[in-house]
Amino acid sequence: RQCPWPGVFHDPRAAARLAAAEFARLGHRNLAYLPPAAECEWSDGRQDAFRLCARTFAQSISVFPKKRTETLTPAYLRRLQDWARALPKPCGVFAANDETASLFLSCCPVVGVKVPQELTVIGVDDIAEICENAFPPLTSVAPAFKESGTMAAELLDALMAGRKVAAHALLFGAVGLTRRESS
Repeated sequence: RQCPWPGVFHDPRAAARLAAAEFARLGHRNLAYLPPAAECEWSDGRQDAFRLCARTFAQSISVFPKKRTETLTPAYLRRLQDWARALPKPCGVFAANDETASLFLSCCPVVGVKVPQELTVIGVDDIAEICENAFPPLTSVAPAFKESGTMAAELLDALMAGRKVAAHALLFGAVGLTRRESS
């Protein structure tokens, strides 16, 4: 990741590795990536990392064809429902984050798609309020947020002390995967 100033960011490979490993453990050969409705630069990196991690065992990797200017509208939800219905079954769906995964889970019963029997869904961020209130409860990758806070504090300390800091991105990983009923 190119960054003109020092910063702390989530390593897209960390979440992708955990999701791909879980799908492989479950025997999924068909996979999919779901970007968020809102345009997010980081989602492209997560998508690319997921494709790289999964290419060794996946027969197919589908990506939801999001339009760059699209927002959360009834038309978007219909396209998302159609995509859920059209995915090969069984399939592992890796969503860009928990919010996106929860939205996707709400679309599945509308079109008669069963989770986790037909689609296994994994999100990122492990936000308990979202994951535990989704139906079914959402499996999610837990980023190393505590580590990121420590890294950011150390970076800020160095900047405030006037020490020279390279203008680059510091990456933090993930602490694990919290399994819930969506997988």
